[in-house]
Amino acid sequence: MEFITQPARKIKVIFKTQLCVLGGSQTGVFAAVRAARLGTECAVVEQGGCFGGVATAGMVNCLHTLLDDRFENQIIGGLTDEILKIMRKNGDAISYDKNRSVGFKINSQILKILLDRYVTQHKIKPFLHTKVCDGIVENGVLRGVVVETVEGPGVILADAFIDATGDAILCDRLGLITYKQSPMQPPTACSVVYRFDRSRTLEFRKLWEEHSAEFDMEPDWGWSGEIPGCDDLSMLAENHIFNCDCSKTDDLTKAEMEGRRKTDALLQILRKYADNADVKIAAMCDYVGVRQTRQVKCLHKVTMKELLTGEHFADA
Repeated sequence: MEFITQPARKIKVIFKTQLCVLGGSQTGVFAAVRAARLGTECAVVEQGGCFGGVATAGMVNCLHTLLDDRFENQIIGGLTDEILKIMRKNGDAISYDKNRSVGFKINSQILKILLDRYVTQHKIKPFLHTKVCDGIVENGVLRGVVVETVEGPGVILADAFIDATGDAILCDRLGLITYKQSPMQPPTACSVVYRFDRSRTLEFRKLWEEHSAEFDMEPDWGWSGEIPGCDDLSMLAENHIFNCDCSKTDDLTKAEMEGRRKTDALLQILRKYADNADVKIAAMCDYVGVRQTRQVKCLHKVTMKELLTGEHFADA
């Protein structure tokens, strides 16, 4: 393995704050909003061009129920509940009663706008197109993070940090203990498809399985569904990209490209074998739907019982 040594260089401090959230998914934005409501000055750093993570850039428009496994008590609330109420009122989200697979379907593009609004209204400093590179530790204390912006490298200093990257990027860069489960759940490339007949989904899945080898794919199926307010459009997530570790550059690149290829192949099968010539791709995800990469060995790992019974923690 070959290495290059760079000379020491000064990096400009571009922002100072009390709390810096790394990763602008719903989780990251909600953490910053909640902190801001408690009077904390916050910043959110996101490597993509929008907030919301796989729900927006990844086009995953399905959320699970907010109720327990008996559909009797609400165990998820807070900002998730708050933003869903806004979207349902405006017709941008629909709910499914007592469904273990789907609790809500949302319009992912509207969610982008709502999250922008939340960040702006709560005076949170946004950093889009900004990637976390490293942490700065002095005397055992994390003081800042090095980020790469479109203007070059910079440093954000903060009193506290939340790693909401999904890949535990900061924790990994700091040398904290992370692990990966084997096998990992495979990622999926989501798309928005025009004139996909959802009433024939089971028939289509059978065709995809029968003809997958012709298009160099494994027999596979996923899920699909409606997009609130968009009758002629459907969200399609009927593929998996197998044997990928999306915390690795080559595997993530493969997942992005292979996901698009498989989506196109699925529609080619419909045109050829289902006489569905008018089905078209309207949009592809900007980021493949990654389900799992690194996990962090934490001080406490929440159990299923704690989740389902709404356990309250003294330091929450």
